[in-house]
Amino acid sequence: MRKLKFFLAAALILCAVCLIAHGVEWVNDTPVNPDGPINVPLDGARYIPMVGDTVYCDDGTDYQILGIGGYPDCGPLPSVPQEWPRDELPEREAIHYKDGSGDYLFMQNIYETLRMAYTVCGGDGSAKPLHVRLTVPEDIPSDAFSPYDPKRVSTQVDARRDGIVCVEAWDMFKDGVYYKTLYEIGVDWREAGHK
Repeated sequence: MRKLKFFLAAALILCAVCLIAHGVEWVNDTPVNPDGPINVPLDGARYIPMVGDTVYCDDGTDYQILGIGGYPDCGPLPSVPQEWPRDELPEREAIHYKDGSGDYLFMQNIYETLRMAYTVCGGDGSAKPLHVRLTVPEDIPSDAFSPYDPKRVSTQVDARRDGIVCVEAWDMFKDGVYYKTLYEIGVDWREAGHK
């Protein structure tokens, strides 16, 4: 039995060393409130929910994560010519509501929102951060899809190059279990002088 425990401990240490050596990004260094619930990162840091996490919601309630099967890992963010201005990151939202069909949480995923923005600004580099907004106004037409598809983002943007591209991503949970991540994109023509 001691040999098995020693072997498992050695394997865990070896795995940690390999992860560090290969530059794997650590996630979930998320602040916890004194009463237990976590605050979803505000700075665009990657957060992958874990079973047992309790998210503090905008309505003052706590929402416990019971399952995360199928939660996507789209990897590191794509490169972008310039860093995104931190003062332009959206405020964190964790919208909770309950109805006859279930108990829902829509949690804004700023990391995946940045993935969409970096995709818009990448490629040929013609879109700059001032032409991209990290929220989608309710009064503009938009397209929501899941799972993430960078080609779909690029196609939407290429068709509407002279407007302000609006992007956001939301993790959706039902009855505590991860359901899907919604990626939403739209183009705001108003600031570009279009109708």
